[in-house]
Amino acid sequence: MAKITPPNVKVLATGENLIVKQMQAKSGAQLPPHSANLESVVILLEGECIFILDEEKRTLVQGDTIVVPPHIRHQFIVTQDFRAAHIMPKEIKFEFYEI
Repeated sequence: MAKITPPNVKVLATGENLIVKQMQAKSGAQLPPHSANLESVVILLEGECIFILDEEKRTLVQGDTIVVPPHIRHQFIVTQDFRAAHIMPKEIKFEFYEI
């Protein structure tokens, strides 16, 4: 069984409808698998990770941007220390899964 490591998260900005959070994690971290009820955007600012979206794996590197659709399980596996910006509606709700 893999060891799940929550990312370090801090709020970067808030608006009327959106919030931007920074996620950071060290190489080897497996962030918790989860889904959300609303669409969001992740911009990889530094490092590298494997993004798993509904069983499909994609390597993300610095500068990559992804739109995460609602209601689909996803997870980040960090392969190089990383920092990302996560832009989402303020009313987003997350559901976390066991692995």
